[in-house]
Amino acid sequence: MNKTVRLTIVMSDPGPIIGCAILLLLLAGTVPALAQIPDTLFASDGAHADRFGYSVDIDGDVAVVGASNVNGGMGSAYVFRYDGSRWNEEAVLTAPDGAAMDNFGFAVAVSGDNIVVGAPMKDDRVGGAYAFRYLASEWTTYQVLGPPVNTWPATFGWSIDVDGDRLAIGAPGDGENGASSGAAFVYTFTGPAWLPDAKVTASDGDLSDFLGTSLALGPDLLAVGAYGDDQRTGAVYVYTPDGSEWTENDKLVASDGSLFEDFGFDVDFSEESKLIVGARYATGAADKSGAAYLFEFSGTQWSETAKLEASNGNTNHTFGTQVAINGTVAAVSATAAPIPGPANSGVVYLYRLENQIWIEKNILLAPDETKVQQYGLSIAAQEDEIVVGAMSAENSKGVASGAAFVYGLGLQSVGVDDTEVVSEFRLDQNYPNPFNPTTTIAYALPRPAEVTLTVCNVLGRQVRMLASGVQPAGAYEVTFDAAGLPSGVYFYRLTAAEYGETKRMVVVK
Repeated sequence: MNKTVRLTIVMSDPGPIIGCAILLLLLAGTVPALAQIPDTLFASDGAHADRFGYSVDIDGDVAVVGASNVNGGMGSAYVFRYDGSRWNEEAVLTAPDGAAMDNFGFAVAVSGDNIVVGAPMKDDRVGGAYAFRYLASEWTTYQVLGPPVNTWPATFGWSIDVDGDRLAIGAPGDGENGASSGAAFVYTFTGPAWLPDAKVTASDGDLSDFLGTSLALGPDLLAVGAYGDDQRTGAVYVYTPDGSEWTENDKLVASDGSLFEDFGFDVDFSEESKLIVGARYATGAADKSGAAYLFEFSGTQWSETAKLEASNGNTNHTFGTQVAINGTVAAVSATAAPIPGPANSGVVYLYRLENQIWIEKNILLAPDETKVQQYGLSIAAQEDEIVVGAMSAENSKGVASGAAFVYGLGLQSVGVDDTEVVSEFRLDQNYPNPFNPTTTIAYALPRPAEVTLTVCNVLGRQVRMLASGVQPAGAYEVTFDAAGLPSGVYFYRLTAAEYGETKRMVVVK
């Protein structure tokens, strides 16, 4: 196992520029790229053992956080909206017919003006799901959904995903093919309501497969995890629509899978026809340390393209408990990893696809890991942000009241001119300067290098990551948008190989 060293490094230049103080993790002698310091979300009415952060989702400027243990397990879900500078709590959602131990908030999903919240223990584990719509600037209970036939214990609402006008809900306790063989239900939004399309099961379904523990929707695609398949070797079933029906057209398994690895415990889909699948007890960096598998659709079939392993993983770290992917960025949580805190502190690993290779770029830790356990029990990603839930976080609201953390990934578009002959590393003065709200920062690389371009305020706090990762030689330009930041002096710093330089810029509003 690699040794983990935690350092605070102050990068500075001569003169009045003080640079940025940034917390780094040095793993096996390499410096991973950084995400921003997170925004921390709490429930305004949080209390002891609420489990805020049990589930999370994000879409645009709206984030949803489930708290499944509020009021004796009745549960709540909290809606936050980003106003350009901070995340503000906008609404607290509850079930209009909620009861103790329903676990409303066990699963959440948001897409546009739709939020759906699962309550899998409703009605003694039959389960249910609640659809909310954003109407007249308010989130309103729109529809209560349940399994078409009240089968016990379906645990309908265990997993949920929404993609535009499609909704999928998992019911891993469904018993059509044997006790807990599992199922998923697909709905389409047609004007006034979510209408049922289909119930999908596995063609080779068997008892204790738990199909529907996880699922992911994409354009004309539904992937459903069945981690219990074949004595917990696990599988993911892929379905596509055929008229009014959904047809199973593939069963994905790990190329090196074996018993009790829980492949399919979580799954996520990227619109670039990529799937990521978690296998929390697969043999990776160590025996049963966990792994995540990447699959890609060629147009005719799905193929396994990569296996991700934690650089510092160890037995029973449960790497692969939760997974998320968006474009060229993937996130994998290891909720039992004691790095650097006590057992079950939890960490989240970030990967980026570079030259067709997935490279570990960063390890995210809770801001105060000594007061957080099971960090990463829920994660969700979009193009430039990732939200991480930590239901066992301790704060002023009480032990296990919970928290969620939103990180900026700094994935701004970077323009490159690879025709310019560059003889040395260079960081230019931004233009215009002063500026409001955007400015352009140019830099040049004489050879391929691992690059980070960050922006910090006068206190040394990183406020943006503008570029990170290995970049080829060339001249680059990146646009920095200071919308949401106050007027004042900021510093931007480029590090590339052995080169480092910091410059000053001014935001005037």
